[in-house]
Amino acid sequence: MELIRTIREKHTTAMHNDFQRQAEETICLADFADNLYIAFNGVPYDPIDTSWTSKEIVERLNALRQNYVNAKMKNYVSRSKS
Repeated sequence: MELIRTIREKHTTAMHNDFQRQAEETICLADFADNLYIAFNGVPYDPIDTSWTSKEIVERLNALRQNYVNAKMKNYVSRSKS
């Protein structure tokens, strides 16, 4: 039983890492029409306010990426229980 749990935990960790990598590839910063945007799959989506600091931009980017990972993990966990 312990072996099955260990394998499941390793697989879940691997999936989380994969989703994190996907989030970093999918959600990034992009320059469009002389403005900076948070982009999804290269498509400008959320304009960056010019008053934001670098720290605020990174925090927003990380929050969106974490939402992506959380949604993917929730879907993965619900499918694996079925």
